[in-house]
Amino acid sequence: MKTRSEQLVVLTFDDGVKSHLTFVAPLLKEMGFGATFFISDDPRFQGGENYLTWNDAKRISDLGFEIGNHLGRHTDVTGLEKDEFSDFVRQVETRCAEKGIPKPATFCYPGYRYNTEAVEVLDELEYTFARRGVGLAFHASDYGDRGSFYRPEIDHPLLVPTTVASGPGWSYEDMVETLGRAEEGDIIVLTYHGVPDKEHNWVHTTEKEFVRQMELLKSSGCRVVALKDLEEHVPMTPSRIEDRLDTMKKRSLPHPVNLLCEYLSNPIGLDSPHPHFSWGYDTTRRDFKQRAYRILVSTSKEGLEAGRGDLWDSGRVDSPSSLNVEYEGELLESFGTNWWTVRAWDQLDREGPDAEAGCFEMGIMEQAKWRGHWIGPGIPFMPSRMDGEIRDVLWAPLLRKEFVIGGKIKKVRAYISGLGWSEIFINGIKVGRAVLDPAPTDYHKSVPYRTHDLAPYLQEGENAVGVILGNGWYSEPRWRQAYAESPRALVYIRIEGEDGDVSEIISDDSWSVASGPILENQFWGGEVYDARLEKPGWSEPGYDQGELLENLSSILKKAERHAEKRKIDKEIFINARLIADMRPLTSQIQIGTDMIRLGVGRLAKVKAPSYKDNEKTFTDLIKRISKTITFLKKINPKKMEGSENMEINFAIRSNEFKFKSGKDYLTKWMIPHFFFHVTTAYNILRSNGVNLGKRDYIKF
Repeated sequence: MKTRSEQLVVLTFDDGVKSHLTFVAPLLKEMGFGATFFISDDPRFQGGENYLTWNDAKRISDLGFEIGNHLGRHTDVTGLEKDEFSDFVRQVETRCAEKGIPKPATFCYPGYRYNTEAVEVLDELEYTFARRGVGLAFHASDYGDRGSFYRPEIDHPLLVPTTVASGPGWSYEDMVETLGRAEEGDIIVLTYHGVPDKEHNWVHTTEKEFVRQMELLKSSGCRVVALKDLEEHVPMTPSRIEDRLDTMKKRSLPHPVNLLCEYLSNPIGLDSPHPHFSWGYDTTRRDFKQRAYRILVSTSKEGLEAGRGDLWDSGRVDSPSSLNVEYEGELLESFGTNWWTVRAWDQLDREGPDAEAGCFEMGIMEQAKWRGHWIGPGIPFMPSRMDGEIRDVLWAPLLRKEFVIGGKIKKVRAYISGLGWSEIFINGIKVGRAVLDPAPTDYHKSVPYRTHDLAPYLQEGENAVGVILGNGWYSEPRWRQAYAESPRALVYIRIEGEDGDVSEIISDDSWSVASGPILENQFWGGEVYDARLEKPGWSEPGYDQGELLENLSSILKKAERHAEKRKIDKEIFINARLIADMRPLTSQIQIGTDMIRLGVGRLAKVKAPSYKDNEKTFTDLIKRISKTITFLKKINPKKMEGSENMEINFAIRSNEFKFKSGKDYLTKWMIPHFFFHVTTAYNILRSNGVNLGKRDYIKF
């Protein structure tokens, strides 16, 4: 498993928003995090109601945080003359000197835009690091986006990439995924604006979400530092300093960036035998034109860096096309990770450098590679609306399975398909952000599947996978041409260890299936959700799947709703008997709980609580069950050690009962009596019209 104890994270904040002082800085100080706050001297910011003043910046500096340079004017540096840009840089330095703030050592390009001249100026002014945006070609989403990790061996120190540009669309789950894909040596660079931000609401982060993300970094053991602190980890050797401008000169040549395979950056789970490649260019030259390109595809990153395309070498192709270039190489194998790059020639026939390597991972290329079979509730989902009541069936079933992870993981993937829609959870966390997934098709012809990287969600030891199924178009009850009456799921989890061993988790009969809080879901009609039926922790390891007492409570609640809806006196159910000479429902519940309460007490050698047997309502009976469950959960299992051989004797009224061992007592007395009374209670309600089925009796 991956550890984060040495993961380096750079934390930066742009634009000098007021919340940096009032909320962010105190929180980071308490957590022991470093951070860089980039301040501009732009009149639009300074002194504004929602922005920091230079006195505020001084207070942040006094707290131990770095104040970085965000330019005297918050403007596109590519539109400035070299001298003008230099003056604006010095303007911020002067302001810092006036307030006793240390001279800035780091810079942030306003709007993420930069050019060669700006880098040259920063180099002359001895700035150690400068942060750009998520993409070399100035790309940045307004609502949160991701870029590359900072890799000092290949990235220019004055063009440090932003790994995460936070915004309303960036979530805790995205941060989990970012931590999960960071490899050894990768430096994560985080960019935030206000927390919250009244002026920049399109890029802001809520206080709650920010706290969650910071707590994740803390609990993961990450080392969170300011941008200037990278000098301790990225030594600026003389040779590296001398190479700075050489790097920028190379960038004046055609430099492919934003490599996409099947329209995705470094995708996983591709099943096309001929994927398509696309790329853009990092250049500020408006007259640039691609004259030719060459694509290399290799089975290893090392081979690619050595200039070997063992899967495909397109050779030089004289073409201006950089969109949807089709792969024409060797057969691509299931589950394989392949690396690719592209170089280009411009209209002057100047050959540029190779692009930073991209990768793409294949999914399941052959039907025979699939493991497992379709699983689901196994009962029709069409609702009964007799007398206006919706039949309580497994409308959106919950599927789950527990498994164990041992040893170090190299790669773990989940391949999942739903008929019609599905959502997958690992250890209580939803995987991915997709909804209404997969896309509908003609299910007689094809069924799409989704591939997920599960590594960020797993833990060493006990794990659990859960799936929620929805009808989609597959079992849409209002669609006359529905394919089936209930949904299904096909799940294949492939775990590849660092030792090369491969283990599998497949959808089969070992999975548990149960109802959940979604009573109805329709493509046209939305959801019917009953929060009373939620199962907290259902997709987490250690969830108690066999709690018949909980099921008994659910049955009673259902009977109570049935009575209320049909305006039936509840006492009719409370006093109902299966047969005239049998005890009523109240007694069945009382005796059933007594069998467990007293039995566990005897086996654990502890005194069980006493009950008065005075329950007269559904609420009373449910409370009795709840008290029993509470008592059972307080029992330490170790207290039962050795009880299997312990002699047990007790009396009921004038009758004495003797058992030679706890095992005999458990199997010949406790369990038979408990199941008899629970089953009888179930049958009493069923015979009186409550719509119950096997799934109400046996749930997880």
